[in-house]
Amino acid sequence: MAREYPGIYRYETKQGPRYRYNFRDSDGKQSGNRGFLSPQSEAIDKAGLTVQAAAGTLHLSTALFAEYFESCWQATSRSSTRGPGTTTAPTPPSA
Repeated sequence: MAREYPGIYRYETKQGPRYRYNFRDSDGKQSGNRGFLSPQSEAIDKAGLTVQAAAGTLHLSTALFAEYFESCWQATSRSSTRGPGTTTAPTPPSA
């Protein structure tokens, strides 16, 4: 019997059934997503990642959140209205 959603697997949690799948990024690294409430929503997400991987635009990162946040913070602080390279808030006026 053929599965309705091939490559999507059901698992049980205290809150009820959830669905997961595994995929490979553009570099061939394997990863997975899980926690979807329905196999339909899982299939839509998997299809989007499959298209990105085939186009060569899906790359998984092993960067820690702190490293990622710092790079985002630096990028946004350079384009702020406070001036280029400013990363601290202006000093409030004294009372």
